[in-house]
Amino acid sequence: PGVKIIYDITHSVLSISQNLLKNVDYYVASLRKWFGVADGGILLSNCYVKPDEILHTADTEFSKLRENSLEMKRVYLSNTEYSIKINFKNQLRKAESLLENNTVNRLSELSMTKLNLINISDIRNKRRINIEHLWNEIKAIRNIELAVGLGDKKINDLDFMLPLLLDNRDIIQKKLSSQGLYTQVIWKIPIKARQCENAANLSDRILCIPIDQRYNYWDIQDIAKILINTL
Repeated sequence: PGVKIIYDITHSVLSISQNLLKNVDYYVASLRKWFGVADGGILLSNCYVKPDEILHTADTEFSKLRENSLEMKRVYLSNTEYSIKINFKNQLRKAESLLENNTVNRLSELSMTKLNLINISDIRNKRRINIEHLWNEIKAIRNIELAVGLGDKKINDLDFMLPLLLDNRDIIQKKLSSQGLYTQVIWKIPIKARQCENAANLSDRILCIPIDQRYNYWDIQDIAKILINTL
């Protein structure tokens, strides 16, 4: 009693209806990880919330830094010039530092425009086709393991990334990066919070492979080929 439960559903935001629990007070999610926008998030709750009391004006400095860094990242991915990588990472760090004031700002107009143009059903469908395609290409790799231990989800129910569990994860990530495949390590657990052995093991071994809507059939084939040659 008296404890508010907050559930971060960022990694399953396209499947919100499948993740609603009766004891949760607030659901939060980031939109930046999904749709290539500079800012934006979701707050869902059965509790009474007055948006005008918690939202301030749009943070134009944050959104501009994020938008510029996203554009530089796109340029970097096409030509891999190291100086561009340094610049967009510096801008990202500067933008993230602006969040330390704990102010909740309104969505920027540019991000709102981009979100209004998005076809969610099309994105979900493309992601699920991609993840099923990629898994079918690599599932024969010896000892390959999916990082899905809850329930019996079908592979195409996962629409964020393809999560793999790998020994020597950090070494493998560097090898993939050297071949142009940029993967993510998520759910890193700090030393002070590693009491749960299963959670610590997941944190140390998980590597997420991109499968989002920007990738076509041949992109997924290329990703599969890199994984097969590396793992």
